[in-house]
Order: sequence, then C-alpha cells, then structure tokens
Amino acid sequence: MPSFQRHVFVCVNERPPDDPRGSCHAKGGAAVRDRLKAELKARGLAKTIRANNAGCLDQCARGVSVVVYPEQVWYGGVTVDDVVEIVEKHLIGGEVVERLLMPDQPHVDARRRLPIVSGAALLGVLVLGGGVARADDGKPASDPPPTKPDPLAQAKAEDANLESDAPRQGVTISFAVGGGLVVGNGTSETIPAASLRLGHVATPNTVITLEIAGGTFQHKESTTSDILYDTSGSALAGALYYVTPSLWIRGAGGVNVHTQDNGTAGTSKMVGPAGAFGAGVDLIRRRFWVFGAEMFAITAINRNGLLVTGAMGIGLSHY
Repeated sequence: MPSFQRHVFVCVNERPPDDPRGSCHAKGGAAVRDRLKAELKARGLAKTIRANNAGCLDQCARGVSVVVYPEQVWYGGVTVDDVVEIVEKHLIGGEVVERLLMPDQPHVDARRRLPIVSGAALLGVLVLGGGVARADDGKPASDPPPTKPDPLAQAKAEDANLESDAPRQGVTISFAVGGGLVVGNGTSETIPAASLRLGHVATPNTVITLEIAGGTFQHKESTTSDILYDTSGSALAGALYYVTPSLWIRGAGGVNVHTQDNGTAGTSKMVGPAGAFGAGVDLIRRRFWVFGAEMFAITAINRNGLLVTGAMGIGLSHY
C-alpha cells in the first residue's frame, strides 16, 4: 500500500437545501476537492499527499471544511481560490494558512503562525544570543525526523480516497475450477465446472464483472442406454462486492446456452435467461495474485424448464 506523508480531507457532505446547518457540498466542496487534486497532480505530489473525500465533519456551518493530517489542522470557509495557497504555503512550505484556521485548535504549533523574521533581525538575535550559537559547536542543525502518517487518517483514506488505495485496482481476471451438481428435467448429475471472470475495480470494495461459466455432464439415451454428454454455458454481467477485506459476494445476470446430445438424432440447443449468485474468500495474497475458494449457483430457464447448476471450486485472481 502506498505510504503518504499527508492526507487532506475535503468535506463534500450534502444536506437538504432548507437545512439550517447548510452543507459543504452546497458551498462548493466538490469544486474545492477537484481543484486540490489537480494542483497536487500538477506539482507531482499525488504520490506523497492524498486528497480525500470526507463525509460530514460536523463543521458545515464553517464550510467548506478541509482537514490536513497528520497535523490535524482544520481550515474553514475554503474556496477554490484558496486551494493554491494551502498547497504552496502549508503542504509544501509547512506553514499553516492562518486566515483560514478554524478557532479552538490549541494543538496547532504556534511557531508555524509567526511572521517571517527579516535577515537583519535574525542576525541581531544570533549576535545577542551567542551562547546559543556556540552550543551548536559549529555543527549544522539536523533535520527533524520525518512525521509518520496518522494511522486513523490512512484507515479512513482507504474508504474515502478519490482514487482507490485498496490492493484491488484496475482490470482484474479470475479463473476458478471445481465440481458441482446440475439439476433439471427431473434428473441430477455431478459435473466438472469452470468460471472465467474479467472485471474492473469500480470502488475499493466493488468490482464490475463479465463472466463465462459452464460445465459438461452426461446422461443415458433412453432407448440404447448410450452415455451422452450435454454442455451448459452462461455469459453473465454483474458485480462482486467485498464484505470484508477477504470475504466477497457476487451476483450477475445474462444468457445461458444449453446443448443437449440426442444421440443419433443430433444435438439441440436451448437458449434462455440466466442468473448467478456466488460467494468466496481470498485465502492467500502475493502482490497482485490471489488464491481463494468460492461457490456459485447459476439458474437458467429454457423450453425444457428450469436448469440449476451449483458448484464449488478453487480460484486464482490477478488484480
């Protein structure tokens, strides 16, 4: 996971227009957020400073509210025109923008709000305070240790980031294989089953999926008792949602094609709507690869009636 030096939360909370408290969204929160992202990207800071959406920060009356972590500095009444100053003065220069500070922030370091001392005044201080200068023994002052990102801010950022910081990003591909049971036309058979899914990460917890799933099963011809093989395949579109960092559920809808072997009479194809539901768990994660277990069921309707396929398997995914 990327390590950011700072997280900047911009309130975009929205309330009804008649709410007396107002809302940061109505005051331009989204525009402030977008300008902040653009300014960070233009300066090459997007990998060290993260701009985040924030829900209600309980300060909409002073909105647009902006909070900088790990310093925990709260700004109020921020407009699009203030963004550049916050970026250049605070995020780059390390000095708070005093005119935008919300009241009652005793934790804010007062030294960061002092005016810049002129060169002549600074020289006078060094001369008068020679004892302090000699205490350094001519050694240059060491830089302060780097500030670690606030853990709470990073945890919130995983859910509120404008761009996903989850281990799941971009285009995904998953393949699962196993066995199951197909029930239809008054019979049931065990089958081998496989599923191939392509997807795209929509949010830190949601993946939009396109899936091809199918299996082959056998049946006996009624007159000759020959073993014949049928195939069932489905093309589905849906979504997969991570309930926890490792446990997920999914649903999809699409079309099923069932090919029935009729022996000497040839084959017949039956097409109908299909729906799928599944759940799984990520067991092992190594960089972009995930090994897991899953189960799913596909229900299809064709002219012969209802066809239900249930399967369990193991899968390999690349995020």
